[in-house]
Amino acid sequence: ATHAVRLPHDYLTGQLTGEGTTDRGDVSGTGWWASSTEAYDEEILGLVDLSPALLPRAAAARSAPFRRPLRGRGRAGALVATGTGDNMAAA
Repeated sequence: ATHAVRLPHDYLTGQLTGEGTTDRGDVSGTGWWASSTEAYDEEILGLVDLSPALLPRAAAARSAPFRRPLRGRGRAGALVATGTGDNMAAA
């Protein structure tokens, strides 16, 4: 059974912080996100039989990076940002 749906950098963020989180740029590219409501479009998710519970939380625009222990990895309190896609970051 599927436990979560993540892009590679979202998976890494989850491994470091323990929280499934994505950024607005990448979530808008999935086709599941409605910019007008700032939420996943449950009608579209229903068409592909995908539960919103499997998807990462979309970080608010201009949200601060995480500052928390890295699940036993590295230094406590390190900053971890959600990141963005390579094309958007290069633009």
